[in-house]
Amino acid sequence: MFSRIAVFGLGLLGGSICRGLRSISHQGEIIAFARDPGKLGDALRGRVIDRVISMEAARLDGIDLLIICTPVFHSIELLNTILNDSGLGATSLVIDVGSVKSPIVEAALANPRADRFVGCHPMAGSERTGYGASRHDLYNQAPVIITPHARNARGDIEKVAGFWRSLGAVVVEAEASFHDSVVARTSHLPHLLACSAMHAIGGLAESMGPGLTNFMGNGFRDVTRIAAGSPEMWADIFAANGTNIAAAARDTIKIIEDVIARIEANGDPRMIADFFDRARELRKGI
Repeated sequence: MFSRIAVFGLGLLGGSICRGLRSISHQGEIIAFARDPGKLGDALRGRVIDRVISMEAARLDGIDLLIICTPVFHSIELLNTILNDSGLGATSLVIDVGSVKSPIVEAALANPRADRFVGCHPMAGSERTGYGASRHDLYNQAPVIITPHARNARGDIEKVAGFWRSLGAVVVEAEASFHDSVVARTSHLPHLLACSAMHAIGGLAESMGPGLTNFMGNGFRDVTRIAAGSPEMWADIFAANGTNIAAAARDTIKIIEDVIARIEANGDPRMIADFFDRARELRKGI
């Protein structure tokens, strides 16, 4: 479908795309554009990519699919650079993997070549980062949300959907603003809660040191695992989707305050049992 593919940023997501393409015997050329090409020796030696070029020296001529795999605001800058590049072919497509869609879609729509960009968000991230964390099956059975805009042709959307399906993904379409409002609660809020839980034990960590781990069960480790994610990436996400995240956080605070009120009003377990019952039933449904 795409004979020459270029990936901007060969971290977890970009590296996994390249590994996935090789695992399905993609016969075309795979090029990596990187800030520091010297760090991608393993990808070259493992034949995961065919060439690595610095982002500053990127040439787009003859590339069929360009994939932006960088933090949100850098992705917007890159998209504008790519769409304004005379080397971008008339039928070439540009996609991204960002966790916030409205800002980059709006940036695309401000460009005369907006039709070349199709927004995408693979729900396949991890707290691990970098090329070393990438794997060939990251997208297998993972949802990928495509957020088309008014200037996209249906044929191009289908080409992008076919690309993700070739990597094993399950493709869903959604409008960008709807996507952002939902993932604020299903992806971004959980990160806020995980980091807040870590901050809540900050004092204990300082006073108890390594001994604190003896008081941690699997539940705490499970809940806080994602707090180990990239601060740079998450700072961009929270800035780009701030209004939706703030609304989700306020709703959560109200829920917690209600539980606190019940606890303080009466020590009877029955007063808060319905809170746990409702949560358990909701969790069973996903």
